Amino acid sequence: MASGIHPLLNVSDIDRTIAFYKGLGLRTKKDSMGQMTWAMVESGEGRMLFFPKDGNPDLSAEDREWLAGPIGRGVLINIGVPKAARAFEKAQALGATIDYPLSDNPWGGQGFTLVDPDGYVVHLSDRFPGNSFRREAPATRAAAKKAPAKKAAVKKAPRKAAAAKKAVKKPAKKTSSRKR
Repeated sequence: MASGIHPLLNVSDIDRTIAFYKGLGLRTKKDSMGQMTWAMVESGEGRMLFFPKDGNPDLSAEDREWLAGPIGRGVLINIGVPKAARAFEKAQALGATIDYPLSDNPWGGQGFTLVDPDGYVVHLSDRFPGNSFRREAPATRAAAKKAPAKKAAVKKAPRKAAAAKKAVKKPAKKTSSRKR
């Protein structure tokens, strides 16, 4: 059974695309289906597939025309990486076109934006809003979730005891049936 979301991008040169993403430190795979070669890039549980624009001999003329058109307009691809600063250094070493330099994200972590060889705009970040790709994050989040619960339980106990003492000293007030 298939699950997840796996964007499929049409590229002009599979080998160049794989070399680019592998150079950024991402896992890559290249394979064939009949006469058509395809590739995949992985980061964590996320995948992105690449198919050659002209690599499928079974495409109709209409499909070939569509694939030859402008690509990547209005699309920003987010890829989670363990350390954005390290990925940024690799991107610079590759000579990648940097669209937005490495900077601190408002939600924490760091990220930068580049343009891949086919013109796709790609944002690499070590943290997304509400989600972290750092290895230590799951343990840290679990500890943070447990810590406030224990403190809250300790704070509630004295309040209940104090309320019980007040109830003994003062007679109960009559409550009005009026809505407030």
